[in-house]
Parts: sequence; C-alpha cells; structure tokens
Amino acid sequence: MNFKKIILLFICSLSISISFGQYYDTEFGQNRIQYKKFNWLYYSTSHFDVYYYDEGGKYAKEAIDYLEDEFNRLTDVLGYAPSAKTKIIIYNSYNDLQQSNIGIDGSVFTIGGEMKFVKLQLEIANPGTVQVFKEELIYLLSRVLINDMLFGGSLKEVFQSSHLLKLPEWFIDGAARYLAYGWDLKMDDFIRDYLDAKYIKKEKKIQGDQAGVLGQAIWNYIAIKYGVSNISNILNLTRIMHKEDVSISNTLGISYKQFSKNWKNYYAFGDDQIDENYKPFVKDRIIATNKKENLYFNDVAVSESGKYIAYTGNAHGKVSIYLRDMDTGKKTRILQGGYQVEADHIDKDLPLLDFAGDNLLGVIYFKRGFLYLATYHLETGLLNEKPLTRFNQVKSFSLNKNGRLAILSGDTDGQSDLFLVSVLRNSVRRITSDIFDDIDPTFIPGTAAIVFSSNRPSDALNISDTSIKHLNNHFNLFLFDIDTTTQQYFRMTNTNTRDTKPIFKNQLELYFLSDQRGITNVFKYEMPEGIKTQVTNFNSSLKDFDLHFGNDNGMIFIAFDQGEDRIYYYPNIDIESSKFTTETTRQKIRQGLYISEELNRRKIEKLKKENALVNAKAESLFNQGEEESLNFDSTLQEVVVPDVDPDVFVFGESNPSRDSDYIDTEDYNFEEREVKAKPNSGLKIDSFFKNYQRLTIENEVRGPRKYEPRFSSNNLINDFVLDPLRGFGFLAEIQVSDILGNHIINAGGMVTNSFDQGDFFAEYKYLKYWMDFKLRLIRQSIYLENDAENFLRQSYKLNGLIVGAAVPFTNKFRLELNPFFQQTSFNNLQYESVNANTTVENAEDSRFWYTGFNLKGVFDNTEERGFNILQGTRALVEFHYNQSFSNNKSFNVFKFDFRHYQKIHNELTLATRVYFGKSFGLNPQKFLLGGVPNWVLAQTKEHSGGDPLTVANDIDNSNLLFTEFVNHMRGYDLNEKYGTAAMLINIELKFPVFQYLSRFPVKSIFLRNFMLIAFTDIGSAWDGKIPITRESSIIFVDYVEAPFKAKVANYASPWLASYGFGLRTALLGYYLKLDYARPVENFQIKSAKLTLSLGLDF
Repeated sequence: MNFKKIILLFICSLSISISFGQYYDTEFGQNRIQYKKFNWLYYSTSHFDVYYYDEGGKYAKEAIDYLEDEFNRLTDVLGYAPSAKTKIIIYNSYNDLQQSNIGIDGSVFTIGGEMKFVKLQLEIANPGTVQVFKEELIYLLSRVLINDMLFGGSLKEVFQSSHLLKLPEWFIDGAARYLAYGWDLKMDDFIRDYLDAKYIKKEKKIQGDQAGVLGQAIWNYIAIKYGVSNISNILNLTRIMHKEDVSISNTLGISYKQFSKNWKNYYAFGDDQIDENYKPFVKDRIIATNKKENLYFNDVAVSESGKYIAYTGNAHGKVSIYLRDMDTGKKTRILQGGYQVEADHIDKDLPLLDFAGDNLLGVIYFKRGFLYLATYHLETGLLNEKPLTRFNQVKSFSLNKNGRLAILSGDTDGQSDLFLVSVLRNSVRRITSDIFDDIDPTFIPGTAAIVFSSNRPSDALNISDTSIKHLNNHFNLFLFDIDTTTQQYFRMTNTNTRDTKPIFKNQLELYFLSDQRGITNVFKYEMPEGIKTQVTNFNSSLKDFDLHFGNDNGMIFIAFDQGEDRIYYYPNIDIESSKFTTETTRQKIRQGLYISEELNRRKIEKLKKENALVNAKAESLFNQGEEESLNFDSTLQEVVVPDVDPDVFVFGESNPSRDSDYIDTEDYNFEEREVKAKPNSGLKIDSFFKNYQRLTIENEVRGPRKYEPRFSSNNLINDFVLDPLRGFGFLAEIQVSDILGNHIINAGGMVTNSFDQGDFFAEYKYLKYWMDFKLRLIRQSIYLENDAENFLRQSYKLNGLIVGAAVPFTNKFRLELNPFFQQTSFNNLQYESVNANTTVENAEDSRFWYTGFNLKGVFDNTEERGFNILQGTRALVEFHYNQSFSNNKSFNVFKFDFRHYQKIHNELTLATRVYFGKSFGLNPQKFLLGGVPNWVLAQTKEHSGGDPLTVANDIDNSNLLFTEFVNHMRGYDLNEKYGTAAMLINIELKFPVFQYLSRFPVKSIFLRNFMLIAFTDIGSAWDGKIPITRESSIIFVDYVEAPFKAKVANYASPWLASYGFGLRTALLGYYLKLDYARPVENFQIKSAKLTLSLGLDF
C-alpha cells in the first residue's frame, strides 16, 4: 500500500475515533482584564496543590487543613477517588477572580455543544467569611470530583461521555450542593415554594441556580430515605447507563415516577402547619422583582424617615444602584458599574448600602479592581469616593448617624475582622483580630458601642486561633464598647441558630434576623433584660431587611417567593406584637441532631476524664510501690465528674401548644447517661475507601513554592475541511496552557489528501498582565496542476511572522495591533519553464517581501445558548496595511463585520450580519462573493476576463494567497461576483425545534441539534464606487478573443439576493447544513439551488 494512503487512513480513523465536531475559527472572543499583578505561590499535599498570592497564604493553609479531612469523607460518599491531585486556585476576592485567564480561550466546540475538558482543577474566591469559604470549598471540590467521575478519564472517554451522557442540570450540581450544604435554609425555602406552586415544573425543566437547589433536595431525600451509600451507587450506574432516571430506578428498586412522587410528598409533609402559623407575602407590597434572568438583589436600605429606598441589582456581574422616592414613586439609577462575567465569577455580596440620616447614602463597591467606600448626597447628587486599598473584601458595613464613621466587616491580611473607618480621613482602627467571622456590625445610637453577629464561641476578646474545621455555623449577637479597655464582649444571644443583621430603634431596642424557627424572620431584642420576641411570621426567609421608625414604622426586605427574589416594602408594619410559630421539619431534625451530637460530645469528655483519673491513680500507686491489686471497676465508680453548665437556649418566649413527644430545645436539660462498655463496641465494617485511607501515610504539606508554568493540553481538534482553492483536506489543532491560563500555545494545520499543499501555524500568547501579547508563525501553500492546460504546475507559498499586542478596555472590547513580516514565493514547475531553449512564454519564479500591521477593534458580548446558537452582539473593525519591498505590490484592506443575535424567546433567535470589505493601493486585492464555507461538491463560477482565480503557465497569480472569499451568499456559486470591494447582509431566523419545544433535556444528538432556519441574503462585489446609483451600477466587462477586444457595459443590477430555508443537525458525528435557496438576480427569481455544507453558521 502507498505510504501516503497509509497516513491518510490513519488521520481519517483518528478523526472518527477522537473528534466528533467541526473546528470553528473566529476572530471574535471576550477578554479578561488584569488590574493587579499576582505573584503566585503554592503548597503541595498528598491530594492537592493549592495556589495563592500575597496574603492568600492564610486562605491556602486553612483550605489544606480543612480539605484533607473532607477529601476522605467525599471520596467515601462518592465511592470514587481521582487518580491525580486536584489543583485549587484561591483568589482573595471575587473581583480578583474576575481577572483570571482560566477558560478564556480553551473551549472545544462539538456536536453535543460546547465541551470543556474535565480537569481536576477549581477556582475559588474568598467570600469574606470563613464559614462560607468552607462551604464553597466543599461545593466546588464535590462538583469537580463528580464531573471527573462521570466525564473524566482518557481523551476518548471524555469525548464519548460528552456525546452519550446528557444529564439534567439538577443532577451533578445538586449532588455537589448536598455534599457541601446538606439540608440548608436556602434549600428549605426553595422546595417549600416549589411545591406550593400551582403548576409544579418537572425537575428536568428547572434550570440555572434553582436546578442545583432542587437537585440538592432530591439527593438529600435519597440520603435520608435510602442511605448515603446509595449516592455512589447511583452516580456509578449513571456513567454506565447514561440515564439518570434509569440509574435511580435500578438502584433504589422503585420506578422513577413513583420516586419523584415520593420525594415531593416527603417535603410536603407539615406544610399545613406552616400555612396555619405563617403568613404569605402581600403582592401589593412588591417594589421590584428579578424576573430578568440572572438578576440578583443583595442589599436594601431605607432612609431615616422612610422617604427614600435604595436597593442593588446585579445582572451577570453588572451592578446598578436604584433610588426610589416613596413620596413620588419615582425610581432613579444613581450608580452603575462592573461588567458581565461568568456565573461562577459573580460577587453576589456587593455593592453594599446604608443610609446616614435622610440625605446621605453610603455605598461600598469594586471599581477597576479596587474597593471604594462612597457617600452619595441625595440633594446635590455629589459622590465622594474613598479607596479601601488595604481590604480584599468587605462583607457588611454601617454608617453612624452623621455619616463620618463607618464600622465594617472586612478582609485584610488573610482574615475577616471588624474595622472602624473614618469616611473623611485616611484612618482605620482594627477592632477584632481572630479567625472567627464577625459580620453585620452596627452602631448603638448615641454611644460608642457596637453590636455585631459572630460565630465566636465565647465573650473573650482574645481567643487563641483554632482550625477552621472546628468553627461552627451558629451566629449570635455580641456587644462591644469601642472606647473601653475591657477585653470582653457582652454576649446578647446564645443559640445554635443564626442571628444576624441587627438594627437599632433606640439605645434599648434592636431588631435582627433569626432562623430560630427554621424560617428567617425578624426578632426584637430588649435591653437590659435580654428579652427576645419574634415580630414577623412570613412563610419564606428574609435575606436582607432594613427599618425606619417613627409614627409609621416601615420595613423593606428581600425574600424568595413564587420562584424569584422580590423586594417588598411594608409601611405601618406591626413590629411590636409577638408572633408564635412552629418549627419547620428541617429545624426539628436539625435540633435533634444537635442534641445528639452534644450528648455524644459530653460522653466522650466524661470518658476522657475518667480514663485520665484512672491512669493518674495507677501511676501514683506504682510510684508508691504498693502491690495490692487495682480494682478498675470500683475506681470507675469512685470517679466524680464535676457538673458541666449545659448550653441553655433562652429565646424569651413560650409555645403553649406542644405535643407529648415535643422536644423543647429552648429549655432542654441534658441528663447523664450510664455508659456501659460493650465487647467489640468499636468494631465497625467500613467502606473500602475508609480502609484504604487508614493505610495512607500522614499528610505532609510541602511549600510554599514559587509558581512555575506547567503545561497541559486543553483542546484537541480533528476535522475535515473543504477548501475552495485546494479541495478536500484534514485539519488538526492542539492547544496547551499553564494552570493559570497565562501562557497559551496553539499549533495546528491543514493538509490536503495529496499532501502537497496546506497550512500550518504555531502561536504563543502571553496573557499575564493588562496588555496581552502574542507571537504567531504561519505558512500557507497552494499547489495547482492541470494537464489540460499544457501541463500546468504552479506552487504558491506564504510564510509570515506576526508579533501582536492587545489592550482589553473591557471584558467585551479590545484593540489589537499586529505588526508582521511575511514573504510570498511563486514557482513555475511546468516542465518547459526549466528549458532554456524553449520558445514558449512562461511566468518566471518570483519572491516578494512584505511588512506592515493589522489594526483591529473587536467587540463581543455574546452568550452561547446552545450549539450554533448565540445571543448578543459581535463587531469587528479592521485595517490591514501591507507594504511591499517590490514595486506595485503594496495594498491595504479595510473590513467591517457586525453581527447581532437577538433573543426572541428562549433559544429562538434572529441573527443578522452586515459585512463590508474594501481593498485599495497599488495592488488591490479581490473579494469573491458567493457560496457557503465548507461546501460539499462546491461549484465555482469562471469569468472570461479579469477572473482573480485565473491561473496559466504565463501568469504569476500570487494574489491568490491574499484573496478572500465572502461566503454565506446562498443560492450562488463561489466567485459569483468579484471586486475590490464587497458588501453582504444576512438575516436568519433560527428555530431549534426539539430543544425549544421539549420540556426535558433532549438526549438524542440528532434531535438536540435539529434546527430549522429561514434566511435572506443580499450582497454585491464591485470595483470603484459602491453601486447604489444607476451610473455607479454600470459594470464594464472586458472580453478578449484574439484578434478582437471589447468592453461591454452591463446595466444589470449589481446586487444579488436570495431567500429560502435550511436545516441543521448532527449526523454521523458531523454538523451538517442543508440550504434550499431561491436566487434573485436582476429582480428575477432564478431556479432554486440546494447546498450541503459542514460547520457552523456565521
């Protein structure tokens, strides 16, 4: 067998076995902006490499200390341990995370959609509190492990899983959320609201963040009802069966329909008591909703008299602050900033708001990578900004009455503490300094004291640091006098729940949020008696609130209701009367578990003390030389354990309606139980993973070490190409990058089936700083032969070196400057051209050198809603300056390409494109209008005179190397028209039939990518002026037929048009486009043309 055929067969088989998609080359794309310089270091352990910068070393150590133990728990629950270390990249804030280059240029487009290679790697931003940091670590790590479990493995398995395994959104994200949060308050509120809806959506139809919370509830039910061990069974079976419903049904031994009914009934139990004790929200009190997709409300504030209300809106990271005049009802956007980012990079805690009096609004927000504390004067509209340069993150803050001081919960030096900040001067005083989370500080009116919420276990000011894995999630209120020298706090509440966001009415009364009953509501605290009473009884938790007092008390708050977050304002609200409510099912279970854990802890402490006493007595007897036998049983009976003051949970209220088996967690007395030793009581059959973990050596932390780039592959693409000049060929491309995405290497090429022509490129990108750089090598070769044309043999080559720089002004817009140096060569290989005695005129070999630059502006804010479905806007403006060292070869090119993808409803999209290109100079290049890219059985129109594709033995047509095909002109041949300028307008209506109509994820590749389109195309190519008048529309065509020459004036319309419909789908591993077009030429409808092509639309 011919050697070339063997290589051809190998490439073909490689394309089929590894890749199922088409390469989609585009000059568009979005950016990341680096406002800061990051000096990365990392620690290495048995299971993790943890990367950090600056003071992030504390976060890294905390993460290692916590995750090494949690890793054993997670792998045991999942029944899966990864084969390599997991890389964890920690950023000091969400704003720093938004500057990350990871994933900016590493997507692979396949038939199944955008497929990102699964890597054991995660990015996390410090959220400002240790408790949330712990939960986010477990959530992200769990998600990475589950994705690696289901989609990871060899390269072939990655591609196979991406096509065969199509799971609903709730499945993976829900499992990760359950492992991190368990049955938390957010899930409880959501599932109660979900089941209370008039029409309950199928779980497969829920999308976005809500899908993850719904999945969390489903996995929580599985763990409670069937045991945690079945989580790994379901996940492992899903990878084999490729269907989550079949895996659940086979594992649990129940039909999926019955399973779905059962878990809904489980959470619906007890709803009648909720309806009796709690009240729904009043729709008339709504002042804002987040019906807009991915819009978050995070903070609300009301002025002292209630005249103004302020609230924040966060849409994909683009934040707005609104001010509403309650007298006139007028709403004004007073501040706007940020830019759209990925869902995992959104900071949902900022900006923060607080009023000082009636006319001063305090705001904390990020601006160009740095934190600012701003004061906005409502009367004058004056905005004063104060940089908070020493803080990485601010979790909450409060202004004093005159607005000159602020007390804030901020993160600096790697830990979150309380700080007193002067608004007018550059002075900061640290109040606390420990590992505990101190949040929601507020001033007590008319005093120098503050009240805040904290998960610290005691009143002491200086508590020795402890590991984050020992921190609890119970937040209580503490009081501290800033001017005192006493190293002691006053503990105001003492519960095992979450008491947050204190707001003072006066020096003796304050209101705060508490989830004491399982739903976060407003409570009142009266000093100095310490009496607490519940004053609201809404049926869904309040996420944030603010109050104004006076003759007409008013409250503004954020709450989740009917599937969305809403902002409510209740004027004249009763916040004085006590409300009595029952505990939710979740809260009862939670309290029972807490009591059980507390009893176990006490028993362990008692045994430790007894053993210590016995050992001490034995050692004393041994030292005294006594020989009498020691009766351990009697010694145990002699041990007297001092009374331990139990944790008494005083809530300041009582509930007279209690069942006989009701557990009063507010006044529970822990009784001492006799502990009897049982033989083999410690014997327990553990899982394989636990037994394996006992054999592993003790974890060793190595580092810190300086970060050095280590490269790994991101993408591998193999594809077929149908080139208009060179015909059928194969394309291959690979991308590798370092862990942080700062160094990217792309390399690849295209080769035809004859292996005598093709393209090659190699590119290096350096993205570490604000300005991006690249170095690119290119080689393009065209080989033409035609025995019918006197044995024509010609070779054209282009070699080039490009050194470029790009300045991203926003994450959507960048300006590029790419100087280059390139060479073209022509070789006439016709056999007579090398004969010195030939009388036949042949073109001589040539070589030309060029230098110049390419200046380009790129805008792109598109989002991918599905494969081949974009929504948003793209635009490109480009000027290409090409200066030749030879005479009459220089040319310039200007191009404009505008594309808009308008969302009509869900995935239904109207796509429009306007393209314009013009070449000028001594050697202007041609634009060839017509046809579609990657056209199977393409047809090219030949012109009698001046055809830019003309080749002959006596012609050196090196311009072929710069000729541009303007495609997506359906109904016409390639090169239907040509000229030094071209314009094309495309309009497409895209209708992904099954994806749009189906209520469930479509698993069939063919149906999932099945799309119908209706289109119209209008375009023209010309020399000289744009043909928009009759005079400029006259086209003169030269006809040469020896011995005659003629110039014919063509008065036909220079504009081409077409309309029709098309079909797109995936078949046999390739994305196919079938278009039926009716061309309209010179205002006459011509015969229809059917075209089949590969690849994506514009």
